[in-house]
Amino acid sequence: MYAWSKFKGEVNEWGQVTKWIMPGEKISQSDLGVSDEEWDSLVESGAVREDEYPDIANDVSPAEHFATNPDEAPEPTLDETTSSDEQIGHSEDAGAQGGTPDTKPWER
Repeated sequence: MYAWSKFKGEVNEWGQVTKWIMPGEKISQSDLGVSDEEWDSLVESGAVREDEYPDIANDVSPAEHFATNPDEAPEPTLDETTSSDEQIGHSEDAGAQGGTPDTKPWER
């Protein structure tokens, strides 16, 4: 996994950060000392990803880079995409649920 955000790596006894984990560095759950739930949240938010961080200038975000270089953007996985029908709650068997794709069940 790779960091896509900056994280506190090590903190001294006075609470000062002595080592930062920077975007692009390999990272694990134990590096951050977080729970399974916190780690899952970091992965879901995109702060930690399986994809390597792009080799880009420090003053450019990945979103800006990929907007101007779409051929370099990673391919979305099925988990990251949702069809528009799924987003708005339509399904092929809506009639079996007591409605049509254009009506709500309570409008029967």
